Amino acid sequence: MTTTRVQRVLAATLVVVAVAASACNASSSSGAIEKPPANVPQDLRVAAGTDPFTAANGQRPGGANPNVGQGAPGGPQALGPLRPTTARVGFGIFETLTRLTPSYTVAPGLADSWRPMSATTWRFALHKGVTFHDGTPLTAGEVLPVLAMAAQRQDPIRGLEADSARALNDLEIEIHLSAPNQRLPEQLANPSLAIMKPGTTAGRGDAPDTTPTGTGPFRFASYDPAAGLRVEAYPRYWGKAPLLRSITFRFGTADETAKLLTAGEVDAVLPSAAAEVPASAKLVVSDPARAVYLLLNAQGTGDYALLADEAVRRAVALAVDREAFAKATGARVQPNDTLVPPLLLGRSDRNVSSPAHDPAGARTALDDDGWVPGPDGVRVKDGRRLDLSLVVGNGNGGGNGGDGQDAAVAALQADLAAVGIGLLRQNTPGAAAIQVVNQGSFDLYLETRIQDDANPCSFCRLFANRPGGLLAVSSAAAGGPQADALFDQAFGASKDADVEESTADLLHLVTAVRYVAVPLSLSGTAWFVSPRIRGFVPSPVPGAQAWHTVFLA
Repeated sequence: MTTTRVQRVLAATLVVVAVAASACNASSSSGAIEKPPANVPQDLRVAAGTDPFTAANGQRPGGANPNVGQGAPGGPQALGPLRPTTARVGFGIFETLTRLTPSYTVAPGLADSWRPMSATTWRFALHKGVTFHDGTPLTAGEVLPVLAMAAQRQDPIRGLEADSARALNDLEIEIHLSAPNQRLPEQLANPSLAIMKPGTTAGRGDAPDTTPTGTGPFRFASYDPAAGLRVEAYPRYWGKAPLLRSITFRFGTADETAKLLTAGEVDAVLPSAAAEVPASAKLVVSDPARAVYLLLNAQGTGDYALLADEAVRRAVALAVDREAFAKATGARVQPNDTLVPPLLLGRSDRNVSSPAHDPAGARTALDDDGWVPGPDGVRVKDGRRLDLSLVVGNGNGGGNGGDGQDAAVAALQADLAAVGIGLLRQNTPGAAAIQVVNQGSFDLYLETRIQDDANPCSFCRLFANRPGGLLAVSSAAAGGPQADALFDQAFGASKDADVEESTADLLHLVTAVRYVAVPLSLSGTAWFVSPRIRGFVPSPVPGAQAWHTVFLA
């Protein structure tokens, strides 16, 4: 491992150990750590939300495909592949080169170490003796297809091209980037970049080429739409052996999975809503991970040119009440003014000063810009009403689907109406929302985005027209040349303090100077768990959830 971010890694290790110990321990009078009792079957049952098999193939989220297994058109072959990119929860099957810790640091995973050879070249050394679940060894050759796939993602890794990586030998990989990127190890911790055995395809696991095959502590055992996914401890796992014999993941809607916990049919549930659960269940919440925010189309034209006016953007930023928004959208939601989890910014968190709620200031900004109240309270100027269109992305407003989205939209409508701005929600299906944004056919975009790797400047790609930027979005919400320069600085910095400072400065620029983003709220990943569970440490990113330390008392 490089010396970059070593202090944060060590600190995170201590935190994780302390949390895991407090979760695992029921210390006896002698101070001994509690261990799995020999007479209790170590078979964990988890309710994990959307079915990744059916959702991967466009089926109804949270429910089984009625045709699967019935010989009808779209029968067994209609199952989508269980891949890291389709899994809402980490199932223990797949692992990444670098690992995301519960405290948002990066630690060794399948790669024991890594080091920069130059500003654009990295070398990764794989752990020796790792095998896939079919017994074949992991070599550098099996990693290359995943890196090539990562180069084609819509959310790009800066400088990574399809042919960037090459195997130096069975255990060493060299990556030549097209742009400087000191954040590469942090980006490779994203659980969607886990290493899967080449050739794995869609299926039930009834043949080698239809079996989701990774290197993790658990291997695929079986899948059934009704019974769920069952994984078993892999006896040849290269790391510390898991304490559980098996885990069965059940799938369904939030209400369905909560009822499973109430009925005692599962031991843990990942709720997408504050569904009713038994009083005996313990709520555990990770560090903050999901940010809800507004993107403002500052580059719009024609029907979507209203926010090209900086005074209108400023009025929107001042009108929003983050405290009220958080209360309206969830019991475990907190207001946020940094766009990202503050812990990623270190001491530079104080450098982000997003506008405070100031409806009087918003009204003054509009008055000074010539917007006058109309008969119904919505302001007008030169014969045009100040009605802004709102596109809502998938899973917004606290992440609990339709009810949360409706509460989020209602809260924003009330805030904007108080200063004379109308808000018209576009009836765009969630999956198509990003296409509308990419086309620039919107004024405001309400989105939830999870911080899914250890890169402090991960969200910066929304505002930078530079290599590694999310250009389709940043063309609408561009932070300008100054944001581009800060983006380059963040990806070129080798010291923690430098990347944190550049990131904080960029976020301050887009929220408090350019007014192209309005941070709203932040929430962690919440689980309800049975009192029987020990050793469970919630990950902020569900796809990175670890299970090897868990056991049942």
